[in-house]
Formats: sequence, structure tokens, C-alpha cells
Amino acid sequence: MIPSALPALIASLSALAALEQIARRQDTDIASVASRWVLDRAQVAAVIIGARNADHLDRYSELFRIALDDADRARIDTLRRQMRAPDLDVFDLERDKNGRHGRIMRYNLGAN
Repeated sequence: MIPSALPALIASLSALAALEQIARRQDTDIASVASRWVLDRAQVAAVIIGARNADHLDRYSELFRIALDDADRARIDTLRRQMRAPDLDVFDLERDKNGRHGRIMRYNLGAN
């Protein structure tokens, strides 16, 4: 019997492998390819990047150097459709303050 998580795992690994192949061809990293794909979507104006300090900003200039072709976008679109989203509101994971994800969240940062 196949564990229920196996198809999702296979889809995720397939997506990562495809992103890695595209990234190698573009001489960049997976994060830049994924961000470029998001930025190429008509309904998206910006992406939020996770730069912890100024040293991290140089790698994000890659977003403006790389260009995905129609085949790249089609491949990523196909893989994305095969991936399964969580069966719940993803923010429920953060709202559960005692849960695995909620325990690492910082709440009420603006409170005095």
C-alpha cells in the first residue's frame, strides 16, 4: 500500500528537479527561477524575498537577468498543477500557538 503522502512527495521532488535543471541552464539558483516564474504571472506585481542582510541582495539581481522561455513556464505550470495544497487554511498552522508551526511564531510584536 502506498502511503498517502507519497504522491505529494514525488510531485515536490519532481518540481525541485525541474527547477534545478532550469537553474543550471540559466546559471542561477532554484529560488531565482521560482521567483522569476511568479513574477512572470500576469496577476503578480512583486515577490517578497527573504534577504536577512545586504550581502544577500546581490543574488536577487539574478531575477532581472534570467528569462524563462515558454517551455520552462509550461513545465513549471504542469508540475505545479500536480502538487497538492494542504487540506486546510495554511494560516491555521500558525494560529495554533501550541502546534509545530505556531510555537516558532512571534506574536504581538507591536504590543507595548
